[in-house]
Amino acid sequence: MALSLSEGMWAFFQILRNMGPRYAWFRVWYEVRRKTGLLKAAFPTSPPFERWISVEKWRELPVSFFFESKNSLLSFSKAGPSPKLQQQIAEYQSGNILFFSAKYYQVKDWLVNPSNGYRYDATRHWTQIPDFSSTAGDIKYVWEKSRFAFLYPLIRYDLSTQTDFSETVFSEIDGWIAANPVNCGPNWRCSQEMSLRVLNWTFALHYYKHSPALTTERFERIMHIVYWQMRHVEANIDFSRIAVRNNHAITETLTLYLVGVLYPYFPESKRWKAKGKKWFEEEVAYQIYEDGTFLQFSMNYHRVVVQLLTWGIRLAHLNHERFDEVLYERARKSLAFLEACQDDITGWLPNYGNNDGALFFPLSDAHFRDYRPQLSALAAVLGQQRENTDETFWYGLSTSQLPKKDVSQLSLQHFDIGGYYSFKEESVLTFVRCGAYKNRPFQADNLHLDIWVKGENILRDAGSYLYNTDEQWIKYFAGTASHNTLMLDTYDQMQKGPRFVWYHWVKKAEGQWTSTDSSVVIFEGYIRAFGQLGKNIIHRRRVTKTKGQLHWIVEDWLENAPVDLPMHQIWHPSPNFTTDFSMKVSDEKEQEVRLSLSEGWYSSHYSEKHKVERWVYTTYGRYLKAEIVEVPKVSILD
Repeated sequence: MALSLSEGMWAFFQILRNMGPRYAWFRVWYEVRRKTGLLKAAFPTSPPFERWISVEKWRELPVSFFFESKNSLLSFSKAGPSPKLQQQIAEYQSGNILFFSAKYYQVKDWLVNPSNGYRYDATRHWTQIPDFSSTAGDIKYVWEKSRFAFLYPLIRYDLSTQTDFSETVFSEIDGWIAANPVNCGPNWRCSQEMSLRVLNWTFALHYYKHSPALTTERFERIMHIVYWQMRHVEANIDFSRIAVRNNHAITETLTLYLVGVLYPYFPESKRWKAKGKKWFEEEVAYQIYEDGTFLQFSMNYHRVVVQLLTWGIRLAHLNHERFDEVLYERARKSLAFLEACQDDITGWLPNYGNNDGALFFPLSDAHFRDYRPQLSALAAVLGQQRENTDETFWYGLSTSQLPKKDVSQLSLQHFDIGGYYSFKEESVLTFVRCGAYKNRPFQADNLHLDIWVKGENILRDAGSYLYNTDEQWIKYFAGTASHNTLMLDTYDQMQKGPRFVWYHWVKKAEGQWTSTDSSVVIFEGYIRAFGQLGKNIIHRRRVTKTKGQLHWIVEDWLENAPVDLPMHQIWHPSPNFTTDFSMKVSDEKEQEVRLSLSEGWYSSHYSEKHKVERWVYTTYGRYLKAEIVEVPKVSILD
């Protein structure tokens, strides 16, 4: 629906206020350049083919990767392939690729969206390709195979069985190059996708470094496309560093640095190395807050950064380089934050924040939601001991001689800058989100409560589903309705704008843990929200947890809210919740509030959703108390 002139001006000034004049000016100027063709002119198609180095000389370059080649790994004892890895290879050999760490799709064409059959035009310049259209669908579907993350299962299977997949791998790269002319089509639309492709090709090149399948002609074709992808990344870096400023910018700046280190023969390599390193350090220092939390307010995107930090730190050290100390500090703080929010039994974290299924470098068989392999690898490059995993093996790391983790960190934790609060007991995790936004919010989910007991997420976040889908699903999964918190009537805590835009950001929020005696811990927090409905509307939440018992009391208050709007306390219980737990909700008069069992949705993986029960307690009052307690087990002898 088109906005009126006054609505459009209001929206513009909201963006200007929240994002700042630099962002607003850049977006305007970028659109002017795109629509006038100036941007298109800056990214040429059909560039002349150049040769920079022979494959023989490349093999002799004095640069270090995680391993020297496949040959250097053969002496290590590796168990045979797991059933999961065997399944992935069988699926691949049937033409199926795992998308978003969740679902297999038949892929026969680099340009076809397998979810709807739409085929992109590879002759169109990338500036003419939209991120989303109702006809094309979510562009992530055509990007997914083109990331080349599917190479990792092939390489891992190759090593564990001595099945030579070198011809298969290089044929895939050849096929992509033939189907995707420089700066044309959807796979040249996003600089982060190019950066990931280059990193994943680099991993394969080093693994098959001495393979006869890596012929002179193939090597030169690959170098030509690596070069022009990095030319593109550098030329469009301001879009990521100003307009996007999230994990995209971290990926792209790191890749510029690493290409400068690992491919020193390109004319721009020295500049890419210097600028990439400087920008990467700046992005990490800006995007990871001082308490270790991340500006995208997403557990999975934070893990994306963990993997990028692992690549960057490890390869810098192998090539006798070091980053600014702030980068190591933010990496250590990230590790501490994510582990404080992690269920220790499963290795999973709350299904919190935007999650598109991204796992850039799938180097193990662990479940997608299990963060232990990636956190162990980052810990190892930082000189901390966790467990040895397939990830640490592929990075050439061992944790056996490193100092052990300080278990004292796993208890009552607060991360005030990002706005996260966690309390860990043996097999129990209580997690609360309570934070103000100085950077762009992605979901209206403040004061959400997650509870984990013995590896089960008994009260959970509904997930993300899809970023580019019908408005009803975007509103549900990004909005307040899919979180364990309060809504006012049908209104979210903030007002949803187009795409990833929110208006009336939560700018005021505070929270704290207290432990007044040995029996309970108490979280108290508040946010100023619902700015679209009035000024100074406050939501306060108190969570009282009895130590050593499965007993929580959750109290919610609203202040200054319009009196004619009902208040909803929303819960998303796990399917087994009622078997082991009970919930009683009452108002200020201690009278039980009527429960509405409404249709809810749960998305554990991107692109998938299924119906679940959503519990909604409603009152026109301004206080609700929920008591959650374990159901006593009745013995058959009683």
